[in-house]
Amino acid sequence: MSLFRRDRPTDPDGPADPHLPPLSAADADHLTDLARREFDAVGIQVEPDGQGALVAEHATYGLGNLAALAGGLPRRRWRKLVRAHVQTILDAEDDSSDDSEDGILYFKLRPLDHIDTPPRYAPEVLPGILLVSAVDHPTHVRELLSDDHLDEYGGWDEAYRTGLANLRELPDPEHTSMQGIRNDPATEVHLFATDDFFGASRIAILPELLGSIGIERPSHGVLIGIPNRHLLTVHVVSGDGLLAALRTMIKIGHAEHDGREGAITPEVFYRAADGETQQLTWTTDEQSVQLRVSGRFAEVLDELDLALGE
Repeated sequence: MSLFRRDRPTDPDGPADPHLPPLSAADADHLTDLARREFDAVGIQVEPDGQGALVAEHATYGLGNLAALAGGLPRRRWRKLVRAHVQTILDAEDDSSDDSEDGILYFKLRPLDHIDTPPRYAPEVLPGILLVSAVDHPTHVRELLSDDHLDEYGGWDEAYRTGLANLRELPDPEHTSMQGIRNDPATEVHLFATDDFFGASRIAILPELLGSIGIERPSHGVLIGIPNRHLLTVHVVSGDGLLAALRTMIKIGHAEHDGREGAITPEVFYRAADGETQQLTWTTDEQSVQLRVSGRFAEVLDELDLALGE
């Protein structure tokens, strides 16, 4: 079932970049944006200086060596190259043995395909989305991407308990709602937004989050969106408003994912009353959004006597 189609941008061509000469101007812009996003993913805010570097509050990161490496590779391999480059920089900066003493342990949501070697401990809180332990430092967020990294926090079980407790201590997300069809409460979508980097991570305490707005134990489950690290969207499945709510969540997902800081995924997921989860939408290479009705989601549609159509 195809819900809608979005225009697909094309990459412009251009002359050689004067500051990153191994690349064209267009490729240099693309590489710079990839690097900016990777720094952003670990909580370091950077801006291009217009001369082949990224500038943060406490440092300047040149991109010359990275551009030289990227110039010999196809674009499809750049993201992995950039991620390794940024991690090398962070490892060089983070050389203290008491790193845990100036940070607070939380969680980050990371797409499985964004991590070269996913940590064994990290559970899939949604299909393809890992719940990764992360330490919030004054200047950056350090993701614990190895089981060995958890030793200083007592292993995964203890780190999980600590992360949950720390999430609960954060300020409550700002709650707003919108209706897919005006004056139709059955189409309501709840938005939980935060200024901190762990808004979407509140999925780890979702029952408490819903309880805070008077929703207890949704018997037919919920739809979930996590477009970026600051936002979690939820629709309580109840009846005929499901399709309108789903369309609204897809639109929010893409608007709050594409080009946004801390992007996670534009897709929509279903979480059953017993906690089982499944992915509902897939965005194709042609930028159309496909809905797949199967499994527990199909069962709940049958229970509610709903047909989403083709």
